[in-house]
Amino acid sequence: MKIGRIVDMSHGMIPGKENFKLEVRNYPVEEIMPQVKRRKDLWYILSEVVFSSHVGTHIESWPTLLQKMAQDSFLYLRSFQIN
Repeated sequence: MKIGRIVDMSHGMIPGKENFKLEVRNYPVEEIMPQVKRRKDLWYILSEVVFSSHVGTHIESWPTLLQKMAQDSFLYLRSFQIN
């Protein structure tokens, strides 16, 4: 990959269909903010989005991840060492 090139690897997410929590709730604006007045012919909503920090696409830093995995494995195996 060229340095400086950005590749979008994101994908669409569907609430209730992901491996991790993703919820979206829409509310009429006046339900959340009664002071707001809107014309009845206008659609005006507020959305609440709740999601897990692991939902969606992310890229691991492989050198850092592998180093961390090696350290974790070493510590795990070392925990079984009998003195």
